Amino acid sequence: MDRRKYLQTVSAIGAAAVAGCSGQPGSSNNQLTTVNLGTAGGGSTGVLAEIITNEGIDEEYGISLDLQTSPPPQVQQLVINKGVDFGFLGPKAAAEARLEGRNVSIFGSWLGFHNSLMASDPDIESWDDLVGERIGMVPSVSQTYVITASIAAEMGYDFEEDFDLRTGNPNALHSFDANGDVAAHIHFLPPNIRAMDNDEMNEVYFLPDLAQEEFGRQFHLVALAAYQETIEEDVERARKLRQVISEGQRLLNENPEKWLSEYSDTAGYDNEEQIQLAVDRTSTIYPQGWDDDTKAEIRQNIELFKQYGYIAEDAPTDIFAGI
Repeated sequence: MDRRKYLQTVSAIGAAAVAGCSGQPGSSNNQLTTVNLGTAGGGSTGVLAEIITNEGIDEEYGISLDLQTSPPPQVQQLVINKGVDFGFLGPKAAAEARLEGRNVSIFGSWLGFHNSLMASDPDIESWDDLVGERIGMVPSVSQTYVITASIAAEMGYDFEEDFDLRTGNPNALHSFDANGDVAAHIHFLPPNIRAMDNDEMNEVYFLPDLAQEEFGRQFHLVALAAYQETIEEDVERARKLRQVISEGQRLLNENPEKWLSEYSDTAGYDNEEQIQLAVDRTSTIYPQGWDDDTKAEIRQNIELFKQYGYIAEDAPTDIFAGI
């Protein structure tokens, strides 16, 4: 019996006992609050959601996650279009939605920026080697694009002028490089790990390392988000959801080898060597904690995007739910 089924059995036994004592057929004290959550079905986001639900972490906090899985860009659209109650948004997307009059808020951590600059040519060792060359990249509307472009700008490069960018969806980027259509590409785990393990490509930069060097801080890739009215309908439900995600992050950070091994199919790793490569990066992927310092960093990042022209100057930086 897995942990989730065990918890369900214990809950059912407890409910029956209460009902027997009260003379009633059931007890509302044991009912779980269902939370409709948009999430990706695999990779770093998918493994977090699967651990939370399979291990019964949601039920320990009195909620039951109803997962609606989609590719990451679609999850963000579902949040903005009210296709789900809760999901994730990049801070840039949240600020732009607020600018359009959509009262969305972020109120918890989810994933940190964890992309790399990858190249199949081992002679490519820096941005300098790529000036004038074609680089595969996700579209400019994305959080990944603006973070990467801002890092490059801080290092003295004009992302659009110095490089010949070929944009595409995340699934296409690796094939651009493998087919020789680009000299390098920007991608995330787990495809980067598999490519390194299989000696298909080398990692030129793990971009969070450059962010730390240039800014002294990391970037949130996506954060827990919802419409403000949805949060206010049941603030305790929203807080519990944040706690549940934080607990899943804690498990992954404290013992990444265990959880990435047990959930390797969802995480996207094929062998122990790939898992070991991923272990050291787990804390970067899953930033824990949600406090004033975290919010201040996100505000700083939005201001940085404004500085480099990747978001409108009048976009708000106070995009937080305040819970």
